[in-house]
Amino acid sequence: HIWGMSKRMIEHSPFLPYVGISGNTMELGSSRYSVATAGSPHATRSMTMTALHLSEVALWRYPEAWIAAMQTVPMKGEPWLFVESTANGKLNEGALFYDEWQRAQKGKNKFTPIFLPWWELKEYSIPNYHFSSDARVGKMGSLTLEGLDQEEVELKKQFHLTAGQLAWRRFMIEGYCRGDVEQFHQEYPGTPEEAFIQSGLPLFRSADLIPFRREIRDGRKFRIDPDGRFTLDPNGYLTIWKAPEAGHKYLIGADTSMGFDDASHSRSAAEVLDMDTLEQVAEYDCASPTYVMARHLAHMGTRYHNALLAPEITASGGGGGRELLVYLLKDHQYYNIYRNKQVDHIKQDGGTKWGWETNMRTRSRMISRIVEVVKQKACVLHSEALLSQLQSFGESDAGRYESLAGKDHLLFAFGIA
Repeated sequence: HIWGMSKRMIEHSPFLPYVGISGNTMELGSSRYSVATAGSPHATRSMTMTALHLSEVALWRYPEAWIAAMQTVPMKGEPWLFVESTANGKLNEGALFYDEWQRAQKGKNKFTPIFLPWWELKEYSIPNYHFSSDARVGKMGSLTLEGLDQEEVELKKQFHLTAGQLAWRRFMIEGYCRGDVEQFHQEYPGTPEEAFIQSGLPLFRSADLIPFRREIRDGRKFRIDPDGRFTLDPNGYLTIWKAPEAGHKYLIGADTSMGFDDASHSRSAAEVLDMDTLEQVAEYDCASPTYVMARHLAHMGTRYHNALLAPEITASGGGGGRELLVYLLKDHQYYNIYRNKQVDHIKQDGGTKWGWETNMRTRSRMISRIVEVVKQKACVLHSEALLSQLQSFGESDAGRYESLAGKDHLLFAFGIA
């Protein structure tokens, strides 16, 4: 199809007499235009591309086609590289495009991420529709859009959509997406999170999370030096949206890891919440081993008015756990740590456990609390990464509540807080 568009353009241009066409290649002087398919992953190996367009990457079966194509782009000069695609989930074939999109958003590759919501196209609207509150009610030929659902209300409020745009959306859901709103989200997304729908049953619908986008913004990034200084660093692992305010109390939920910085392991995470407003004021995301995270948490806690620290102590595979408590108490003398009073029906005093322990009982309670504050809009979030993990969390095909794609370390740190 792409080849056909290019060939038609040349055939109807004054350059046609000067262009040599052979197979899927056109030549004009020393320039060459070629089309190859991603189904042949090594088709581009011998080429040099100063302008490269990779189309529908989320449907590519072979990730090695991406690697091969990238090697054709020279480092010198002014090469142009474009990647465009409709999203195709976060796993299997869609994983390549999703992973590179995430890397682009985090500045870990050279791409500039550009997302185009469906309502940017003017033709995605049905004329002559109005809301019942509009002044045009009763005008000849005018139709009323009634009975807005929760998501439609949020879209109208957040993105100022017209009645005609929402009418078009309803028509497409029913007529072209078999009544499946999640399928519409993938084919005609309004946000990047909507585009990357996944298998399983997400815990939150788009209508639940759209309102939180109003407060999503970039924070200032820091690293924490060994002496406790917070140093501005564009590649820092601590993002701060709000400095500590006088008279406010703070809480830090923390989820420890083994300290490996690779795709197969979770990273250490912490979320700092203002206990008076439930506003997210800082976020820690780092591939830090236990002893390093303990130092970072102690400095963060001290900075935020000796914040109450709730570290996850259920260790698995060397992921920290109770060792974190030893470092906090012994090496850093940080004592404002969450303590859980144990109830024992035999002993009069069941004892006290330091830190947060995730088990069958507390995990369900934590998830219920996440649902409560999100559904009731009782918290304020600023982190794009945390919002993305909320979007991906849900009941898997195995019946377990977990991340349906990607990581969930920030979500669990938030849940603990």
